[in-house]
This record gives sequence, structure tokens and C-alpha cells, in this order.
Amino acid sequence: MTVIAGIEAHLALHGVCAVSEHPQWSRRLAELADDKVLVRLLPGIYAVAANARETRIRCAALMLWDPDAVVTGLAAAALTFWPKARVAEVEFHSRRKKRSYPGFRLHRSQVPPDQVSEVQGLRLVSSAWAAVHRAAVDDGVAIDEYLRASFGKVAHVAQALVDFGRRVGNPMRRAVVTDSRSNPWSPRERRLHGLLRRAGIVDWVANLKVIADGTTHFLDIAFRDCMVAFEYHGVEHHLSSASDVINDHQRTARLAAEGWTIVPLTTEALDDVERLIDLVRRTLDSHRRGLVTGGRRRRSGG
Repeated sequence: MTVIAGIEAHLALHGVCAVSEHPQWSRRLAELADDKVLVRLLPGIYAVAANARETRIRCAALMLWDPDAVVTGLAAAALTFWPKARVAEVEFHSRRKKRSYPGFRLHRSQVPPDQVSEVQGLRLVSSAWAAVHRAAVDDGVAIDEYLRASFGKVAHVAQALVDFGRRVGNPMRRAVVTDSRSNPWSPRERRLHGLLRRAGIVDWVANLKVIADGTTHFLDIAFRDCMVAFEYHGVEHHLSSASDVINDHQRTARLAAEGWTIVPLTTEALDDVERLIDLVRRTLDSHRRGLVTGGRRRRSGG
């Protein structure tokens, strides 16, 4: 097998190649990098240029360069609960390394062992830790994505914050995590939850799971006592395809058959706080009066 064939086979199998493991290829790897066929991601670590921006490839390069490193931030999120995350640089924790490199940002702080796991040969912080890590700079967007995942738990977010100890950015993280106790799944939901709390409107459940006609639905903000749910409909909702609109109507009909009233809220509604709060209060008052005069309604959850 020629040198080129050997390099190609190795990269096809592993995605990255370390000079320390194959010193006989050192000169040829450097030449291929000069020809822009390969890219040197880290000192002595090469990848195929066409694949070099892939998060998993970059993280694999990091593991070769520092086997004890732990991937954190958006890169860890992209490899676990948020595959669509755009990763500009791979953040990592390391005791051994002294500096960052282009595309890789070093954190000298350590991660508790309970918050580290190995996924397909990559050492990653837990999903909750990655989300909380980002909360210092993203206003809770990563936490919202984590909570939307099937395994996302508010309790895990709270524990991750405790495990963070004393770190730069913790005041912002603490504020965002506190605001996450109501289980928001998007920035708009997070804002709506805050508006309701500040107005003294409580006793609601965020993203309540309801089974209607054998189909599982999640209600944005549900008041179980009167079976009223408020749901945010953004601009993208109005640009939905015909099939999406039909599905939405069928969903509303299934929920109505179970006794639920769905009240849509638009972006404009969230921008007019006084009118929004008045709408919520009047709707709840109306339905609660109906309960008193009309008797008990059907069960409110599934």
C-alpha cells in the first residue's frame, strides 16, 4: 500500500490523523496540507479539508491532541441534544493544555466527573452542563433547546448550575436557570412565562402533555382547573404549508373534544403587555365562571 493510500484509508476510517501515531507519514501529511487537500486542525492533527468544519471531526481531532480534554458549550450541545446548533469554535476543558488555537477555545476550569460522559469516543460534558454553560451568553436559548429534547429535565439544569461552583458568568447563568423553572421551550415562551409571573398569574403548567384521541400534544401554557391553554403562534406559524394548517386544525379539534379551549397568542400580543395580561385574565375569569354555573369539565391531562 502506498503512503497516499494508507493516509486515505486511515482518514476514511477515523476522520483524523495524528503525526505522533504515524510519524512515517509526517512529510506527506504536511505536503497534502500545503496542497489544501488536508487541513491541520491542531498541532500534528490533520483532517480532510472537505470535512474539517464538521463538529464531530473537530472534536475527534481534539481527543487525539488531548485525550483528557472535555468538550463543552455549543459543540457538546450539537453532539447531543441540539444537532442544528452552529458551532463556530469547539470549547473544551483541559488541565494539560496551556492555550487555545484557532477554532478551539480552552477553559482551564475543571468539570465534575458526574457531569462528563463518553459518547462514541468523545469526552463530552452532560447535556444539562452544556446548556447551562451557554446561558452566560445566549439568554437561555440552549437551555430552551435542551428542555425541548425528550430527556431534558429542569432538575438536571438546576443541578448543573450547582456543580458549576464559582465561575465567570454565573450571575447571568443563575438568572436564566431561575427563569427556566417553568420549563420554557423557546425564547418567546420564556418571555411569556416571565410576563405571567410578574402579573401574579400562576397555577399554570408549561408544555403540559395531553393525550387527545390517542395523539400526544403539548400545550404551551395550560390552566388545568378551567382547561384553557394559551399558545404562541409566531410568524412562521402563519407561513405554514397547507398540510400544516390542516394538522393544526385537527389538533385543535381533538383538544376541543377533550374539553380544552386553545387561545392563540401572536408576536404582537406579546409586545402589548397590558392588553395581553388583560386578555389572559378575562379569558380565565370567563371559563372559571362557566365551571361554577355549568358543573365539572372533563379531565385535564394525559
